Amino acid sequence: MLRDIARNTLPLGLRIAIRKYFPPDPKRVAFADVAKRIQEADHTRTIPAGPKQPIVVDVPKPPAISLETLKPEAPPAIVAPSSRPIFSLQEFDSVLAEVKALPTEQERVKVLANCHLADPTIITMPDDPFSAEYRQRVLDIYYKLSNRQEYSAAECERSPININKTILKPSVYTNDGAFLGNYLEAYGQIIKQMNVTPGIRVLEYGPGDGQISLHLARLGCDVTVVDVDPSYLSVIQGQAERLGVAINTVHGDFLTGAEFEPFDRIFFFQAFHHSLVHQEALHQMRGMLKPGGFLVFAAEPIIDPSGYWAPAVPYPWGPRLDGLSLRAIMVHGWMELGFQEPYFREALTRAGWAPDKYNSPTNGLAYCYFART
Repeated sequence: MLRDIARNTLPLGLRIAIRKYFPPDPKRVAFADVAKRIQEADHTRTIPAGPKQPIVVDVPKPPAISLETLKPEAPPAIVAPSSRPIFSLQEFDSVLAEVKALPTEQERVKVLANCHLADPTIITMPDDPFSAEYRQRVLDIYYKLSNRQEYSAAECERSPININKTILKPSVYTNDGAFLGNYLEAYGQIIKQMNVTPGIRVLEYGPGDGQISLHLARLGCDVTVVDVDPSYLSVIQGQAERLGVAINTVHGDFLTGAEFEPFDRIFFFQAFHHSLVHQEALHQMRGMLKPGGFLVFAAEPIIDPSGYWAPAVPYPWGPRLDGLSLRAIMVHGWMELGFQEPYFREALTRAGWAPDKYNSPTNGLAYCYFART
């Protein structure tokens, strides 16, 4: 299959084109995390074999809440103005072949960013996005897209990296000044919105190479990071030692931490969308904050169902279907979820949170959702 060929030949230059094709506008940078994360990867992952294993979790039954909020005020866009619909995975194989023949990664990104899978056999979902049936359907779509038979965050969410190289040069420093400046500006706005002061306790889930957490540690915050990938924890520890600051690194997943001492802030930066168990995580984090503490979700793919990226997330939540995200799922097996905004707000509400939003006037990577009790 052409998709199998693409798995072994993915170029490393995706990050270079993101700045050009995803300027600082929330509708155009929603999936920039794919580029930032993919640049250090090996691109030759082994596809594990095994039976499908449904994930069974015990979720507290919420009080009855109307799902009217899941209906957007305006009808969702069927096709974004510049997005090409792809009606089957076989047709997407042909797109990947076209992309492979292009001379530069910038040109490949332009094609992939402007197409989406519109296969009706894939995008059809059960009615209740909070049901076990819906989650199993999300897994089935993932299995079909990734050509895998099971999903384990501990295995599928790893990104093979050169630890020593990444300690010396984290991913935001591997491109150019505009790329770096865009991320540093976003970090600054996010930290400002977090309203942190020296001494407060902060927890970050899925930190990657940990740039925001390192800034907070240098400020004097008591920082803990949790990541499923031990290589990134080594990168964070190596940077912290060079900076002379302390960061507590914990190997775990999005449900790790219930036993920790309470925090003042818990935040995610381009990470929450990798969580298949995000509903359980939202419930659990209610007991992980001090009075007055809050959650921060920064630069997550939370989609306006009538906006530019609507075709990439044609359901309340599930695998993103834009070409860039599809390639990441196929090549690496990452769980690349997207959330329609009404669903995301409803999920927060059901878990007992009051959601709020910050829209940056200058930087699409800096938009944040906050959740307070």
